[in-house]
Amino acid sequence: MKRTTDLTKSSPHTSTAAAKRLQARQAREKRFRLYGLAESALGLTFVAILFVTIVSKGCTAFTQTMIALDLHLDPQVLGISDQNDPQSIGDGDFDALVKNASEAIPQVKGRRNLRTLGKLVSPGAGFEVRQQVLNKPSLLGTTARVWVPADDDVDMLIKGHMNRHLSASKRRIKAQPLAWFVRLNARGLTEQQFNRAFFTAGDSGEPELAGICGATVGSCYTMLITMGLAFPIGISTAVYLEEFATKNR
Repeated sequence: MKRTTDLTKSSPHTSTAAAKRLQARQAREKRFRLYGLAESALGLTFVAILFVTIVSKGCTAFTQTMIALDLHLDPQVLGISDQNDPQSIGDGDFDALVKNASEAIPQVKGRRNLRTLGKLVSPGAGFEVRQQVLNKPSLLGTTARVWVPADDDVDMLIKGHMNRHLSASKRRIKAQPLAWFVRLNARGLTEQQFNRAFFTAGDSGEPELAGICGATVGSCYTMLITMGLAFPIGISTAVYLEEFATKNR
């Protein structure tokens, strides 16, 4: 009985040194948790700053400047042989139709002026008209008012990303095209609309036609593949370290 009492008194788990070690370990664990919380808070702060910056600087992408064109969608002029065949409609020359309509808007004279006027409309306007006709073939043979996207320079100017009071040499859009656009706006042929293409379109060489759909889908696939690889490997590693690995450094 006396021997047992002596062993208890000399046990390393109840000594003063053991108590100090336990206290030091608890302090380290507390500091480690605080470091983790600080790191998480710092990371969330940076992510919040990133999203606020993106939204504040990119919120104008949710709207788009549109120009109205009154188009006579004549199947013969477009070169459409079968109005019920999507392939035939898709082969129609909508680009030439949009070009002729945009050049005739403010009754501008001269080949050079007409070419400059046509640049107020996005180069992809013909594609937009084609899609609308494919979605509603009954438009063929009628004269319809079709809204098409304006060129990116016009869009940026209207949204305030370009200073229209700068000299013409420092602006991407010159004084005469700007005056023509003002005339179009006065006639009610321009307006700001919700930019659906921003969410449904992919990459494009024309900024006004570009969207985030392709990048979003690619990011989702990347996350799925990463999770599919990291999750089973991480779980397996944790099980191995906990149950089978040797307890050493």
